[in-house]
Amino acid sequence: MSSLKEDLFILPHQDKYIVYSPLRSAVFSANNAAKIIIEKYIADKELSEEEKRTKVYNYIHQLEEINVAGSNRNQSKNKFSHLTIIPTQMCNLSCSYCFAKESRSNDVLDKEKLKVVIDYVFDNDQIMSHNKRFFSFIGGGEPLLCWNLFVWTVEYIENKAKEKSLSINISVVTNTTLLDDERAFFLKDHNIKVTISFDIIPEVQNEQRSFANKNNDSFEIVNRNIKKYMSYGIFTRIRSTITDLNVDLMPQMVSFVKENYPNINRLAFEPVNEDCKVSDNFYNKFIDKYFVAKNYGQNNNIKITNSIDDSLSDIKNSFCPVQLCITPTGDIVSCHRVSSDKDTNFELFHYGNVNKNVNISEEDFNKVIKTNHTKQKECASCFAKWHCAGGCSASRVLLSKKQQEAYCSFVVLFLKKILAERFLKKEVNL
Repeated sequence: MSSLKEDLFILPHQDKYIVYSPLRSAVFSANNAAKIIIEKYIADKELSEEEKRTKVYNYIHQLEEINVAGSNRNQSKNKFSHLTIIPTQMCNLSCSYCFAKESRSNDVLDKEKLKVVIDYVFDNDQIMSHNKRFFSFIGGGEPLLCWNLFVWTVEYIENKAKEKSLSINISVVTNTTLLDDERAFFLKDHNIKVTISFDIIPEVQNEQRSFANKNNDSFEIVNRNIKKYMSYGIFTRIRSTITDLNVDLMPQMVSFVKENYPNINRLAFEPVNEDCKVSDNFYNKFIDKYFVAKNYGQNNNIKITNSIDDSLSDIKNSFCPVQLCITPTGDIVSCHRVSSDKDTNFELFHYGNVNKNVNISEEDFNKVIKTNHTKQKECASCFAKWHCAGGCSASRVLLSKKQQEAYCSFVVLFLKKILAERFLKKEVNL
């Protein structure tokens, strides 16, 4: 259990200070006099009788009585209820920032291997206490290039769920270029949640998410297909990658969605962070424009979010839980972003395979856990460690030291701004 002294962080903010206790979910502002008392408390220095009679001293002792929040990321290899499926590494787009561009192959996941791993998720007695199973189709490549396999898998999952009397949630992340009426009806009829990878502004979409053959503009096709989704009442959200090309355009992106896709009320904006050009200047612009976009979205019933924003409501010891993710070759990996032996440090994320059975290596699984929980030494004294948990482990092994430092500074500034805007309503001075 972490003592309150280890769980109080004093963050300068304008002419005052944000005082934050992550594990106790407490945030308040303090003036300089109150800050001095808090610092003495943290350092175990003697406080005067007058200081002990202050409002801030009394409040600190109230915080000591709060039960400490625990992490929700303790994970056993026997308790997977969520399967991530990468059906293929093939893709019809050639996105400038694609994390899987070095992993391209013509491999397609074998049905028998899929059946084995789906059965594993449904049949494992140790997770039968959970009455819901989750299945996500994602890249690698473009999942809907393997449409027949996709249909077969969805129907197999549904039949298995009926047999086991369990509920299911099926989702897909797609570039939305391959939609037709038949596919739209299928997604609708099977209640599949759709996330669209789309950069919204026409010239940005065409520049960053062009077709592999360069023959057509992707924007017009995706734009038409999003409207088809809406006409069929398919649940969709948009996920956009933010680069130097569109970092200043985030407010316009929200406005474009409002005007053109009125049924879409959730946008995720994620900064690219493996581009060698990413800098402090890019991250600072991202923070500024993100909050302008977020405020505009709130006024128009559109939720703007990203993984860092979401993380503040979570206490965790790793950036994300270990995934049960099956690749096109039948390998099991902990992160869908590292899905091929062509990927850098594949061995850090690979912990099993599927043949006639699901084969998980205890040694490799523990290695994955260690990779997930590894943090930089600077994390030890940083309040953000309970939310970002040291950042994405896949990104950490790819980023240079300079890139990691820029990203960490960005996360701290971002979270501090969220604390100030969302929670800083309580003021505790003398």
